[in-house]
Amino acid sequence: KFQVLSHTVLETSGEGSKQALASLKECSETPVVFLHFGVNAGIKGFELESRAFNVADFRVPDERGWTPKR
Repeated sequence: KFQVLSHTVLETSGEGSKQALASLKECSETPVVFLHFGVNAGIKGFELESRAFNVADFRVPDERGWTPKR
């Protein structure tokens, strides 16, 4: 049985997410589970990702204004 001890909503930016995840990982004394719902304009609800690829190919800037270089 698992108990949720805390939860965090990350900002929608690459750099902000990396900082927050590193901080969470460092300060936790218990196992940490990260859930990422991804971004898919073709769905009408939430979908839990079953696999992911580290590809930054989005066209719209993230929350901090960053866009990947092509």
